[in-house]
Amino acid sequence: MGLGRREFIGLAAGMAAGVAASPAPWRAGSDLARSSQESQTLPAERLREMSTVSLACPSGMGITVLSANGRPVLVRGNPAHPLSRGGVTPPAQAEAYNLFHPGRVGGPLQKNSSGVFEPISWAAALALLTEKISLAPERVMSVGSARQGGLQDILAAFMDRLGSSRQYLMPSEGAAARSAMALMGAACQPGFDVDNASGLLLLGADVFESMPASPHFRKAWAGRADEHSAFLGPVRGASAALCREWHPAPEGAQASLAMGLAWHLADMGPVTGRARDMSDFISLVRQRFGPEEVRLATGMAPDVLRKMALRLSEGTLPILGSQSGDGLGVAAQVAGFALSVMTGRVNRPGGVYLTGLWPGEGGGRVAGAHLRAKPPTFSSALDGVHLAAARNRELGLAGELKRMGMGRADAPDVLLLVEADPVAGLPETELVSRAVSKALFKVAFTPVMTASARLCELVLPSPMPLERWDDVTTPYGLAFSCYGLSRPLVRTRADARHPGDVLLELAVRLECPLGPSSFRQVLRERVLAMERAGGFVAREVAPWRVLAGDAQPAPEADLWRSLVEGQLWVNPQPERAELSCQAAFLAKALIPEAVDLGLPLKLAPQASLRVCMPGGVPLQSVTSLRSDEVRDGRSVLRLNSATAKTVRVKPGDVVRVISHAGRLEALVTLDESVTDGHAALLLGLGEGLGANARRVQSTWTEPQSGVEVWAGCRVRLERI
Repeated sequence: MGLGRREFIGLAAGMAAGVAASPAPWRAGSDLARSSQESQTLPAERLREMSTVSLACPSGMGITVLSANGRPVLVRGNPAHPLSRGGVTPPAQAEAYNLFHPGRVGGPLQKNSSGVFEPISWAAALALLTEKISLAPERVMSVGSARQGGLQDILAAFMDRLGSSRQYLMPSEGAAARSAMALMGAACQPGFDVDNASGLLLLGADVFESMPASPHFRKAWAGRADEHSAFLGPVRGASAALCREWHPAPEGAQASLAMGLAWHLADMGPVTGRARDMSDFISLVRQRFGPEEVRLATGMAPDVLRKMALRLSEGTLPILGSQSGDGLGVAAQVAGFALSVMTGRVNRPGGVYLTGLWPGEGGGRVAGAHLRAKPPTFSSALDGVHLAAARNRELGLAGELKRMGMGRADAPDVLLLVEADPVAGLPETELVSRAVSKALFKVAFTPVMTASARLCELVLPSPMPLERWDDVTTPYGLAFSCYGLSRPLVRTRADARHPGDVLLELAVRLECPLGPSSFRQVLRERVLAMERAGGFVAREVAPWRVLAGDAQPAPEADLWRSLVEGQLWVNPQPERAELSCQAAFLAKALIPEAVDLGLPLKLAPQASLRVCMPGGVPLQSVTSLRSDEVRDGRSVLRLNSATAKTVRVKPGDVVRVISHAGRLEALVTLDESVTDGHAALLLGLGEGLGANARRVQSTWTEPQSGVEVWAGCRVRLERI
């Protein structure tokens, strides 16, 4: 493959323009441009294109990486990959540029007595960490990223060997959905068959923007503008803009909307779906969620909900979620999935599928024999439906850190932050920061210096996505389970080691070996297990066509090789389960909201793949921020004109946004796409560009489940 001198100079200039925020990629582009002028063409052996899977994007999309002289310079979507189909998101596109991230950790660091980080060798760092853990292994606490995969299983197995139950992952919408399904009777991750859906009803769900499977959903829904779709939520964002209708609805009212729709479905005639407690569920919605009660709680006109319920009865797919991608409780998710149970659209084309995280037999987890992570467990207290959130590794972190910050729970002796940044990624920032600081010895495994890492005594650098072996499992939202591998395309630019390899070595040093000698061996064991379990490599036959009835291709002869080449392994066979609508749980969990008159506005936080990675490590984006998101170094707070008049602010005012959790400064702008009584803020701006909006998100404990939720938290404005 050849590339002319002018074309290559243009490519280098375009790359530099897209990453002006960092000087290092500018230098890389300049070096490449100079080398291109040595001859009229760049020799083919110095230019190479390779396929892999993105680790930076939560969608797990396939990408192709163009490298010059062994240095990645351009990332594009892989048109042959079913999760990207040629598309590419900003986090995936930035993988080449993030190799030069200005905040990258170049080697192990230890904080000295003056609070300054100093270089330390890997041998000394591992010896120190081994010593700290060995003193009290049962008093170790771990926090992993929300992304499922082999690293999370290694971390869980490591903590089990230490005898510690304080294992947590960063919370996510997918975690809440999995917990809801567990309560309803299925140990799986629910997925939405948007590819075969005849229509969409989005109850606050940011399906086309922040949901992990959103890149695939955008491709699946492209060109289907004539089919019915509606968005019910507080802000007309990207997902609402791609729907035919937008109906303003309060943030945090998703459960009431779902129950109101259930009332209309029951009122229209016999319910076709089956559930063990269907009669109790219908009795509940008739008693407490009639049209007038739902109108008072949500402002939604009964005739609008009636039309939406009619669409549901005709096959429209309901998807419940939040525009921030997190913060909803378990009860809202249960209410949303109950709609699909009522209409009999579970495990049917165009409906909700009971999907496994791992594409093994029956959708169950497939892992090495030594690394079988236990699924979340639930207690049977309080009528058999109480969720033991404090011991649930996917949903209990916010509550545990809140208790630690308030002095109601003991701080651990050792805190392991494995590619997780709770200080920047969780609400109530000040309380979380206080909780993290209370741990006696804190360790961060991270490729870049994060807000949480700065509080640690030891920082251990991880390789960047294009520098490491890793796996990608089913992103939340997909209706079929899948698995992909990410391989190293370039040598690491730092003295970094994969956290999985570090944990495996620590286990040996602590005399509790996990079995595998390397993280790559863990991946190989997993792939061998999947070869025996079935499934197929998605090439000519798309997995959503198999869901619709097409024949499934034969299994792959050499699965490892196919995955290394960037292919996707899928299993469209869903779990089989008899679901319950959890009427008893919803009756106690869905109680009226206590309104604080001192906080008149509801916060409508929004997430964007252009800005942040939900629950993960912040990476540089190649997309510049808009003036309606950040201006003059401050976050931009968006209100509609009626709300601005009510709270007595005007465009251009600098205000303090105040909640029970904290405060931040913001610049007011008018935006009629924000519904009455709401203030919209973009999440993930970090410390350098305005204040983190997580600072003013306050949490409260959901009844029955014990889970901390923050969707619909309230704020007030104070002019400066």
